[in-house]
Amino acid sequence: MPRSEAESASTILAPYCLGFGVDVGCGERKITPWAIGLDYEHRDGRTDLPMTDADIYGPWETWFASPQAQGLDFVFSAHLLEDYVNWQNVLETWLGAISPDALLVLLLPDEQRYRDYCHEHAQPYNENHRAEWAGPADFLEQLGEALRIRMEPVASGTVEPYSFYVVLRRLS
Repeated sequence: MPRSEAESASTILAPYCLGFGVDVGCGERKITPWAIGLDYEHRDGRTDLPMTDADIYGPWETWFASPQAQGLDFVFSAHLLEDYVNWQNVLETWLGAISPDALLVLLLPDEQRYRDYCHEHAQPYNENHRAEWAGPADFLEQLGEALRIRMEPVASGTVEPYSFYVVLRRLS
């Protein structure tokens, strides 16, 4: 039986999530057991979705505004950043919470591959997507100079059937 995208991504990305960190929008299972899971009790207020593995419920923005959100070793997020029009501002917030040399670990959809997958498998498309990338290189290009000079790419690649990952280190 083939592994799910979540399992494949976890195998690839969990080794980057060491120390004190958070899984923003953790969903049913955090990237690592020691990550602080941030999510809504029922995502988007819907009760038909599974409960999350969150340690802290509510908007991630509230937690990141607290004193606990300082000196993180990593911030992990899977399939959340694309829901924001101003996703660079979201990255700025997360970047501000991690220590120098700490990591942003992101799993994102390749939007065209995702649309094709939804069409081929007769699955509904997520209408919440506000940002679009065509893989890691396109994501890094869209970061903009202000973010690029503060981070360096550590790793990137694809996760079937339609996602890609980017690991970025905060520079001193």
